[in-house]
Amino acid sequence: MANYNVSKATFPLNKALPVEIQAALEAFLAADVDGLPLRASTTRPLGTSSNLGDVAAGTDILTLSGSVAGALIDLSSLTQSVRDGLEVVAFNGTTPKVVELSDFSGVVLLGRGNDTVTKSGGGDVAVNAGDGRDSVTTGSGNDTVNAGAGNDLIQTGDGNDTVYGGDGNDRLADTSGNNLVSGGDGNDTVSTGAGIDTVYAGGGDDSIATGAGNDSIYTGGGADTVRAGNGNDIIILESPTAGGNLTIDGGYGLQDTLDLTLVGISSATAAGATGATLTLDNGATVNVVSVERFMYENAAGSAELVSLQLFLNAFPPV
Repeated sequence: MANYNVSKATFPLNKALPVEIQAALEAFLAADVDGLPLRASTTRPLGTSSNLGDVAAGTDILTLSGSVAGALIDLSSLTQSVRDGLEVVAFNGTTPKVVELSDFSGVVLLGRGNDTVTKSGGGDVAVNAGDGRDSVTTGSGNDTVNAGAGNDLIQTGDGNDTVYGGDGNDRLADTSGNNLVSGGDGNDTVSTGAGIDTVYAGGGDDSIATGAGNDSIYTGGGADTVRAGNGNDIIILESPTAGGNLTIDGGYGLQDTLDLTLVGISSATAAGATGATLTLDNGATVNVVSVERFMYENAAGSAELVSLQLFLNAFPPV
């Protein structure tokens, strides 16, 4: 089971976190919401419904221990003065939990289990859900979610959020803001709203759809489908599966770019007025539509940015 001895400098979890998530989690502790170092902690048993009204003001770390399946933890029952100073809520145990947050800023550390976390209102929250089939919903605020292993559902609201799906077939959805989303391994479904987003598909056959904004999308090792929204987006092709089939739709921007500098290109043929079918050196096929600019490595080893027609001329069918 994960070790949740929380200190100001580190989170000793059950496995290493992605660098972006680790940094975001540590930033919460470094900020010290009440301006003082982490000091006071308290532990409460985990019941079928936990009333936390008796937790004292000045508590920085609240640990809930127990193994009651389906336990409901409503952190809104904490008094406002407690919520204002509380920085870390940690759970020890492997059974499913239901956690409800309202206007809370801080870190939530969950053990293994199929957990549900719902945050409403404002505040910046960081959630490390741990392994299991988790469901995490956040409201407004600049939130950070590490879903861990399992087939997870993550939905974040307004704000500049950071989301890591981890292993498993995850569904990651964000409403708006300038977000960083990484699907991790598995066949993931990722959608983002308006904002300047950065999306990493990771391993697996992923489906990615972004909203309005100048987004950056990195495909991974799999048969990915990318549909970019309004804006001048850049789609970077990385490590496609040999012999796989990818679909790239640049959306409604006027200067969408497909970056192919990391792959070898065998040939390209026109597909309609605004499309092309690419064959890569590893046998993968890339079906492209509504992309205005193509970047590739030329014979001199330099990156070259050209229009669709010039790209087709550079890689005629064999």
